[in-house]
Amino acid sequence: MHVAYNHVWPQVAPAVKRSFQAAQAVFFELDLTDPATLAELSACQLLPGNESLADRLPSELIGRVDRHLAGVAARLAEWTRPERRQLAEYLLDSATSAWRRKRPIWLLLLVKSVTRGQLADRAVPVLDLYLAQQARRLGKVTGPVELVKDQCEPLNRIDDGQVSPSFLSDGTRFRVEAE
Repeated sequence: MHVAYNHVWPQVAPAVKRSFQAAQAVFFELDLTDPATLAELSACQLLPGNESLADRLPSELIGRVDRHLAGVAARLAEWTRPERRQLAEYLLDSATSAWRRKRPIWLLLLVKSVTRGQLADRAVPVLDLYLAQQARRLGKVTGPVELVKDQCEPLNRIDDGQVSPSFLSDGTRFRVEAE
């Protein structure tokens, strides 16, 4: 699950937790503890060659995304506790640094993920990663059930013309949340 584990783990049934503890091997969607997997996942999100979003999306839309991301960065100090601010800034910068090179579908997912709530959870591992880290700490065999291409290729086949209208829908607001 791609949700911060602290939102889910307390509700996981005790029987499931016991099964996890007793298992000798645990398999996950992807191996999020493998640097090669993470590098491949990052690379698959980028446009081919020297292409940029300016080649694919209207300049007005790119400007809106730019202003939105700048607004999120400006509000980050209000949204995070002082002791987490530096990490939150680093994580936001890491997530957004190459946004002009991302494929439109991945940019849409990025924009939808840089909300106050999501940014507050950035320093907390998602459930999959948390469980993989725990499994490794406990000496369990771990592995993936999918390859990065199994996730990337379907998304990368989405036509840019289908993505651009999504940016303009009610589901993606280009305003910095005032939560």
